Order: sequence, then structure tokens, then C-alpha cells
Amino acid sequence: METIEELKDALAAPERLVKNPQKVFDEFKGFAASLMKNFQIKKGDNRYWMTDIEFYIYTDSHRDIIT
Repeated sequence: METIEELKDALAAPERLVKNPQKVFDEFKGFAASLMKNFQIKKGDNRYWMTDIEFYIYTDSHRDIIT
């Protein structure tokens, strides 16, 4: 997964995530790596690199309210 559009498409089919979450999360690894290597969060004059990214599933059939 290389683009934000690919991530949006993957997230637009949440039931696919529930059926095989490990496969989908494995696809997100490249996207997460790109976010961490190529983007920063800017707040005021400060910029911050991401050091950790987590993905969670929340659908009608998998209501993960703990996260």
C-alpha cells in the first residue's frame, strides 16, 4: 500500500478486515513505514516524527471499543 487512496479503499471495506485482519494489517506495513519515514506532524514551529503507528478494526460486527 503506497498511497492514502489505497489506505482509504482498504478501510472502506471493513468486513474484509474482520475476515482476515492479519493479511490486511500486513498490507498496511508499507503505508505505515512511508508515513514514518516521509512525513512529520507540524504543530506551531515544532515538527515531530512518528515513531509508532497502530491500526485497529472497528466495524458493526467487530466493535472494538477498548481502543
